[in-house]
Amino acid sequence: MEQPDNTQLNFDDFPNLWCQQLEAAWLPMAASLARAIKTGQQLIGIHGGQGSGKSTLALGLKKILQHTYHLRVAILSIDDFYLTQQERLALAQSVHPLLRTRGVPGTHDMALMDQCVTQLLDPSATKTTSIPIFDKLTDDRAPVAQSLKGPFDAVIIEGWCIATPPQPPHLLLEDCNSLETMEDQDGIWRQWVNRQLIEIYQPFFAKLQRLVMLKVPSIEQIIQWRTEQENDNRGRAKINQKSDQQAMGMTDQEIIRFVQHYERLTLWSLQTLPEKADILVTLDKNHAVADVNFHSSLLQR
Repeated sequence: MEQPDNTQLNFDDFPNLWCQQLEAAWLPMAASLARAIKTGQQLIGIHGGQGSGKSTLALGLKKILQHTYHLRVAILSIDDFYLTQQERLALAQSVHPLLRTRGVPGTHDMALMDQCVTQLLDPSATKTTSIPIFDKLTDDRAPVAQSLKGPFDAVIIEGWCIATPPQPPHLLLEDCNSLETMEDQDGIWRQWVNRQLIEIYQPFFAKLQRLVMLKVPSIEQIIQWRTEQENDNRGRAKINQKSDQQAMGMTDQEIIRFVQHYERLTLWSLQTLPEKADILVTLDKNHAVADVNFHSSLLQR
């Protein structure tokens, strides 16, 4: 591989803290992934709890990989493949009311995501691929999609449950928070979610060839970071002169309840994924990188 040239890289629009960690964390990570991509490992997953910086990392890696290593890279977020509001309402009526809320396994269109990845990496592809865009302010899929024309050398997929394994049945018996105690007393919701993780998500996760994990400090920290994100959403809504309650986002109490939908599998991921990640990035409560570990093995299948 040619000697990397990072002299013209510009990260002026990235957070200051992220830029401060460029030399120590992100450039070595990009170099490792570039070597993997050039040996045919084209599908890269980024796992991390809400607010951990997955999107920023994906964008930063894309910038480095394209500029320094001359690789075409596409980014997909699992969030953009959420089922529509109407589809989730149908699940809420037919399976369990908690499925109205986006996020957990079973509320994404994994078949569509798999199809998009296949098209983007197809070396003979000549048509553009339509990528859905999910609008979190309206809690529904946006009417206009993103168009990407391949082929790409690599696809980075980022999401909170990327590579998360299913839980053993005995762990589903105990509630993990007040949401489950009050609204999933018989365990139907969590058991259904776990089945989706087994039947629908694992076959896709098995295709990942490199996994980066942003390891968050705690679920409490995720709540704080998610609150910060929601405040940013409110700010954008004001700038766009949107004043309706839905566009203004969630209150602090609504955020806590929302994060509880993710809590079970977030905690399970913190237990199980560090040893499976090819690159493990441990974050502190201030979003700073406390440690980076590079593992030699691929994802365990």
